Amino acid sequence: MLRVLQPRGTAFVAGKESLKIFERSPHQSDNLASIDLGGSNWSKFSKPPLEGAGNWSHWEHGPDNNPVSEDTIIKAPYLTQFLAQPYYIAMPSITTAAGGRTFLAIGHIAHHRREWNMMNKIIARNGYNGTTLWERKLPEGYLVHRSAFIATEKSFYMTDGDRALVLDPQTGDQQSVIRLPGVAGDWKWMVMKGDVLYVLAGNKDPGVQSMKGDRSFGGWSWADLSEGYYARPRVPWGMGHTLAAYDLTKEELIWIYNAEKPIDARGLSMGDDRISVYSPDLHFRALDLKTGEVLWTNSEEDVLGLVEQPGQGLTSTPGFRTACLVLFTPDALIIQGQTRNNVVALSTKSGSLLWTKTKITNNPNAIYLDGNVILGIGKGGIHVAVNPVSGEVVKELNFKKRACTRLTASSDSLFVRGEGTLRFDRETERVIIDGAARPACNDGALPANGMLYLGPWQCDCNLSLIGRLARCSAGDFRFDHTAIEKERLQVAENDIAADVTVIDRDWPTYRADNDRSSSTIVNIHRQVQLRWQHFSSSGEIPAPSTAAGDLVFTAAEDGQVRALNSKNGKVAWIYQTAGPIRYSPTIDNGRVYVGSGDGRAYCLDAKTGQELWRFRAAPVERHLMIYGKMSSTWPVNSGVLVNDGVAYFAAGIIDSDGTYVYAVDAVSGEIVWQNNSSGHLNPEIRKGVSVQGNLTLAGNRLLLAGGNQVSPAPFRVDTGECLAKPMAQGQPKANNGRFAGRFVGKFDLVGGRILFSAPENVSTKGSFQLRSPKHGNLTLNFGGIPPAWNAETVALVNFQHGKLTCLDAAKVTARLEKEFAPDDAVLDRRRRFALSQAFQADGSVKWSTDLGESDKFEVVSLVVAPNGVVAVVRQQQKARAQSQWYVVALNKNNGNLIWRHELRQTPLPDGLMVDRSGQVVVTMVNGNLICFGGTI
Repeated sequence: MLRVLQPRGTAFVAGKESLKIFERSPHQSDNLASIDLGGSNWSKFSKPPLEGAGNWSHWEHGPDNNPVSEDTIIKAPYLTQFLAQPYYIAMPSITTAAGGRTFLAIGHIAHHRREWNMMNKIIARNGYNGTTLWERKLPEGYLVHRSAFIATEKSFYMTDGDRALVLDPQTGDQQSVIRLPGVAGDWKWMVMKGDVLYVLAGNKDPGVQSMKGDRSFGGWSWADLSEGYYARPRVPWGMGHTLAAYDLTKEELIWIYNAEKPIDARGLSMGDDRISVYSPDLHFRALDLKTGEVLWTNSEEDVLGLVEQPGQGLTSTPGFRTACLVLFTPDALIIQGQTRNNVVALSTKSGSLLWTKTKITNNPNAIYLDGNVILGIGKGGIHVAVNPVSGEVVKELNFKKRACTRLTASSDSLFVRGEGTLRFDRETERVIIDGAARPACNDGALPANGMLYLGPWQCDCNLSLIGRLARCSAGDFRFDHTAIEKERLQVAENDIAADVTVIDRDWPTYRADNDRSSSTIVNIHRQVQLRWQHFSSSGEIPAPSTAAGDLVFTAAEDGQVRALNSKNGKVAWIYQTAGPIRYSPTIDNGRVYVGSGDGRAYCLDAKTGQELWRFRAAPVERHLMIYGKMSSTWPVNSGVLVNDGVAYFAAGIIDSDGTYVYAVDAVSGEIVWQNNSSGHLNPEIRKGVSVQGNLTLAGNRLLLAGGNQVSPAPFRVDTGECLAKPMAQGQPKANNGRFAGRFVGKFDLVGGRILFSAPENVSTKGSFQLRSPKHGNLTLNFGGIPPAWNAETVALVNFQHGKLTCLDAAKVTARLEKEFAPDDAVLDRRRRFALSQAFQADGSVKWSTDLGESDKFEVVSLVVAPNGVVAVVRQQQKARAQSQWYVVALNKNNGNLIWRHELRQTPLPDGLMVDRSGQVVVTMVNGNLICFGGTI
């Protein structure tokens, strides 16, 4: 209980003996009290705040614009603390943090439809479990990328026109409003130092223009940013004419400074006893913090010209021109703007020019650390330590960042974007890259509250985890736990009530078979009609359904496994696990196998749902919030593959936390083999195999969709030995998709959407890669939807809005055998186009269709049958205002439509199945099932 209780949290425990629990606590005794509630004795215990946990009170950490944390708790190595939605956000964005909470302000630019509902809002979270405390909509036209928010333990401040709102950080309720007497205009900038609030006010800005993009594939373009970001000569926002200091305790104005020319809010920076002021048309200036009096002025035209000189030949992205310009250090103001050519240093004491350097990249934000300025201005843009007074390069740090993601620092590390998260160890000066996730575009990696926060962001980079990721220090946690049956295996006394026999006409596992072919030997009916519907009571996201005998099996993120009567859809039984289920139940030998987010694999009686055994795959009982669901740190998210009497499954989220792969006797649950080291193929950087999707078989190899380091990750079927080699660094090396299969029975296939993402999101830069252990890789097709195949037919779709394409399987196989021949002259591995285009050229394509007359066409599920192809599609006909979902059957020889039925709900991608009687079952995102049946 004490471990689970978060800092600042309170626990109430009944009974006199409960006091003894807390008396043994290492925490302070004054946090313990005995209370009487209705005649019962209770203990109340409040866990104190973490000592050494730092705040990130302003957009750049503090008023000095130096993104270096004072948090002394968060240190490498790390463990996952929580993962939270939203998966994707609009841009730009800013996070502040204090008092065990985080506050994410999200901007006005969305490049994909998936981000539309995330525009212009604030999300406040519990900083230790990721749960949302409150949300607040921002006014249209609000610019978040500036110093507009201040987070403290007791209040959250935000600018709002000509005032500041003071909100309760726990509830979001308004506590008060601050207006400054004698200060006219909208607030463009504010910071807090001690009990004094400093504000820049000016004429009302035109406001940012919201942009709702509808890009149908991943990534985004700088050319699409809203009007004003790259306007010349300067951005149209953040210019003010009045700077003021206000005593929050006395509620009175301390001083007012009225500028001759507009002040650029990006140039305000504060430290020690002064504040820098930048009027682009006039001067740099320093004011006394206590009086507002001018301390010095530099109005040299050469200096102003150096600051504003447009960038020429700079590398990397242009970045967000709303980023701050000035870093305050005790001896020098370090000035550099996005898309500007130079870094300029002025004396903090006198304002005189100290040095200037030409930038290499558009966005080498500076930090002040250990008496030096760290800047990406070395050869090729590497970071160097620079003496702030002389400009001399003291040391080369031998790392650089990608794009505009901010450079930040903690007590033991520097962080940038790698690809992934690049960590520079300050003690050993070693560079370590973790490609699992990357820092958010504007925030960077953010150390605060004793945690390290990453994301969320907007892109579709080749990473495994998205959304808001929090990590805590792993300390001395042991990863090499060996499973012992008496500790892990629980066997029930239940016997199998009645055998559910699996035949070759059934659909007993994810995508029908262990090759994951999504094919059936059952012919598609010539006519079908709605037979039944099953309505989910929870509405939780399901896994694709499976079927055997006269039962249909489904599972979902509510942790329930359900068996339905295949003739009428009525519930036959329900079994509840303690965590979300992300992969389909597997049926074999009268038993149902399922992996749960609670860290266990389960074996149930297929006829009754009674538990036969459960096996804890997680090394220890450690639970956390994963996208709003309580889950083990090591969920069984691989599903369970059963073959020749052995059940295989894998537990874990990401490699750095450890990965645990098992083979157990399918009947008894007894351990055949285990692998507890594949997550740390390189133990020093803790990188290796992740559990990021399903399992498949390839001869004597067990393959796991293993994340962006090793995928498919190969294990020996007989011993569990991981056949992948250690990596020197952790940047992405493999396709991060959740799917692994054995394409046409001969080639490893991996790719598709990532495991942790919204089911509706097929707008990714994902692809499906054919992999040969000896001869390299080839791209089969692009997008998020796996192909389907049998001995005669291959069905696939290329890109989100590509046509449904049917290929001759024999010709496809022949082509691939040539491509993977040892003769490298046959295969040009540098080419970027998918093999689907090559199939068109050599006559492998039988037909392709978008059902005709479509403005937009999208395929999300495919099944291949002997006489046809079944697909779930979205079509927007030119005569209609909106798109419609359909399940369709097409002739395998010519693509002619056999039948079509509208679906009035959103279908689950890959959620299509055909049972032994030829019934077509479609799984919906909300957990509902719709069954169509008929006669041949």
